[in-house]
Amino acid sequence: MTRYPCPLDCGWHHDEPFTADVPDGASQQDLHDLATLASSDVEQLLREHFTSHPLQEWVGAVSNLRQQLADRPPLLCLACVVAAHNARQAGEPIPLERPAVVVANGSGICVDHLKITDKPSMPDRTAGGIVLPPGTTTGQG
Repeated sequence: MTRYPCPLDCGWHHDEPFTADVPDGASQQDLHDLATLASSDVEQLLREHFTSHPLQEWVGAVSNLRQQLADRPPLLCLACVVAAHNARQAGEPIPLERPAVVVANGSGICVDHLKITDKPSMPDRTAGGIVLPPGTTTGQG
């Protein structure tokens, strides 16, 4: 079952049961048509509910979400955080922890730490930083 809650937290929701009534031998197009039909029914139900809310409620919700985003601390560069941690452990001056400008491989990176190369920077990784299984080579030398 998939639950579609109202984003305005009014308590309304629509539960769409998972129905797998797919005929034997259904083609890719048949599956696409079934999914399109089901999603159009859900979209109509959502549209009907969403239009029951006045524009002022939507504007207020968007304003609140923008404020929540503005109040969040910035995502920090992981390399900066590690460098600051290592400096603290070593009793050295702590470098500035900069906000991330890019998220790569699940970690935030600032401009100072972002390095783009045509070749892997480490022998067990692709140029994009993906870790390869032991004994695998990238074919780049």
